Amino acid sequence: MFLIPWILSAFFIAIVFSARIIENDSSQNIWAVLVAGSKNWYRYRHQSNVCHAYKILRENGIPKNRIITFMYDDIAYNSENPEPGVIRNEPNGINVYKGVPIDYTGNNVRKDVFLNVLRGNKKRVIGIGSGRVVTRQVCDYNILIFYTGLGDTGLIGFPNSGKDTTLHNDELVETFKQMHNRDGYKNILMFLEASFSGTMFQNYTLPHNIGVLAIAACGPEEDTYGTFCNTDIDTCLAGLFSYAWMNYAENSPDGLRKDQSVFDHFDHIRDDVANTGKEHPQLYGDWSVGNLPISQFIGYQIRSSSSSKTTKIELISEASNGPSITRISENDPNYSSQNIWAVLVAGSHRWIRYRHQSNVCHAYKILRENGIPKNRIITFMYDDIAYNSENPEPGVIRNEPNGINVYEGVPIDYTGENVRKDVFLNVLQGNTTEVKGIGSGRVVLSTKKDNILIFHTGLGDHGGLIEFPDSGEDTDLHGDELVAAFKQLYNRNSYKNILMFLESSHSGAMFENSTLPHNINVLAITAGGPDEDTYGTFCNTYIDPCLAGLFTYTWMNYADNNPDSLRKIQTVFDHFDYVRDTVSNTGLEHPQLYGDRNIGNLPISQFIGYQIRSSSSSKTTKIELISEASNGHSTYDKDARITAT
Repeated sequence: MFLIPWILSAFFIAIVFSARIIENDSSQNIWAVLVAGSKNWYRYRHQSNVCHAYKILRENGIPKNRIITFMYDDIAYNSENPEPGVIRNEPNGINVYKGVPIDYTGNNVRKDVFLNVLRGNKKRVIGIGSGRVVTRQVCDYNILIFYTGLGDTGLIGFPNSGKDTTLHNDELVETFKQMHNRDGYKNILMFLEASFSGTMFQNYTLPHNIGVLAIAACGPEEDTYGTFCNTDIDTCLAGLFSYAWMNYAENSPDGLRKDQSVFDHFDHIRDDVANTGKEHPQLYGDWSVGNLPISQFIGYQIRSSSSSKTTKIELISEASNGPSITRISENDPNYSSQNIWAVLVAGSHRWIRYRHQSNVCHAYKILRENGIPKNRIITFMYDDIAYNSENPEPGVIRNEPNGINVYEGVPIDYTGENVRKDVFLNVLQGNTTEVKGIGSGRVVLSTKKDNILIFHTGLGDHGGLIEFPDSGEDTDLHGDELVAAFKQLYNRNSYKNILMFLESSHSGAMFENSTLPHNINVLAITAGGPDEDTYGTFCNTYIDPCLAGLFTYTWMNYADNNPDSLRKIQTVFDHFDYVRDTVSNTGLEHPQLYGDRNIGNLPISQFIGYQIRSSSSSKTTKIELISEASNGHSTYDKDARITAT
C-alpha cells in the first residue's frame, strides 16, 4: 500500500498562447492502454474501472484491436464474489467484465511490460500475455492511457510479485520523450487515478511541448477514494474520479460527446469530484491538447438512444452515503456591478514590500473601471509607500514599468496600525459598532443578493496564516479563523457567493490545513501551493523594490486587457486557467483552487464587475521574475513572513 503523504507544489504547465489543433480524427485513429494497477478483492474497483472504460471505448467506435488491457483478473471469479463472472461499476449496473479481452494478466501486469507496450517494443513482450503493443505510426494516432490503482510520492504501483513493482515519474516521462522523438504518436491523454497522483508529474515535470496532457485524480498530498461502497460485497464498486469521468463520457448528449473539448470534460470532472471535498483533480503537461475534442481520445459514435442516466456519486467515509452533487445554475453575464462588494488588503508595510500596496491600488482602479461603486470597495493599506523617503516620485505608486500612478484617487479606509486582522474580520462581517472610530468605519453591508470579492496581497507562513502589519502581538490571521468568519456570514445569509484572490507565501496552506467547505459558496484562488513562496515582478527598475506581485499582476493584467466580449462572459475557471498557465510557466508558483468549485462556472464579471470600455486596445507587458539574474537584487524576494524588524 502506498500511503505516504507528500507536500509539494502543484503543476508546471504550458505556455498560454499555444495554438489550437483543429483536426477531428475518427475513432479509428486512436490507441488505448487501460491498466488496473492492483490485485485482491478489496481493490475490486480498479478492475471494474478498466472494464467500464473498455465498454465505453468500444461503444464509441474504437476497434478492439486498438485497445490493450492490463488486469490481474482475480476479481470476477474471486471466492468472495457472490456473482461469479460478474463485475459491476455501479449499483444495479451491467456486468462490465463480460466480453472484455484481457491482454496481460496476473504477474504479467508489471511496469516493464507496460512501458514496452507503450513504446511498441513487440520483441520485448514475445511470450508474455497477448504480446500486443501500440503499433508505431508516424504521428497518425492519438493515444489514451488510463491507469487506476495505487500510488505514492512520484510513483504508481503494479501488482506483479517481483521486486520492481513501481513505476516512477521520471521513467514514465522519459518514455513519453522517447516516443515523441520517434514521432510515435500525435497526442497523448492520460487519466491517472492513484493516491498522490499529482506528484507523478510534479517532481519530474511533464514537458509542455511534447503533446502529452495528464489528468491526475488528485493533488500531491491527497488520497483517492472509492465510491458506491454501501453494497453487500464489502468493497467499493468504482473509483470516485474514474466513475466521474466515465459517467460524464457515457451520458453526455451526442452533441457534447462529439465536440466537447478535453478542457470542458476536465472542468466537469473537477467540479463534481472536488465537490466531495476530498479529491481535487489536476492538469499537467501540454495544455494545447486540452483544446482538442475529447472524442479524439475516447472515440465518438452516434448512440441509438440519446437517453442518459445519472447515478449519485458516493464517497467512502464513515457516513458513506456521500453527499449528492449540486450545481449552481445561475450564469447571468448581466449580473450588475452594483451587486458586488470588494475588500482589498495590502498585508504588509515598509518600502521593500512596495508591491503589496501597488497591487491593491491597481485592483481598485480595475474595479472602478468595471463599474463597481466606490462606496462598495473597502481598502486596507498601511500607506507608507507613496510618500516614503525612498520614493523618487513622491505621491506616485506604479504597478508596472512606465505605468500610470495607481495611487492617485484611491481612498484608503484603514491605514497604519488599523490594518489588522480584527478590523478586517469585523469589516467583512459587517460589524459597524466594532470599528466605530477606526479609520473610515466602513464595513461590508452585503445581502443574499450580493457577491463579495476579497483580495489579500502580503505575507504568509507555514501552518495556514496570513499576516497583518500592525504593531500588536496578534498580527496573524489563521485559516480556521477566516473559514469561521465565512461560515458565520453564510449562516446569516449575508452573501450570494465569495471569490477570494490570495497572494502570500504558503497561501495554499490557508485552506488546506483548515479546509474551506465546498458547500458555503466560497471559492479561493491562491497564488501557490502550501510549500511555495510567492514572488515579485518588474524588479529591475529605477527603484529597489519590485513594482508588482507575479500572481497579482497576472490576474489583473488579464482582467485589464481582455476584449469586452471576454470580460463580460468569461468564467472564473477561464480566468484561473490563464493565470495558472502564465504563472506556473515561471516554475516557481503554481496557483490553486480551494472551496466551492461550482463558483468557477460563474462569469468573472460577477466579482470584478463589467463595463464597456471606451477603447478596446490592449497592451502586453512582459512579466519578469526576481532571480539571481536580477541585476543587484537578492536571489529571492519572497512574500515570506518578516521575522526581524
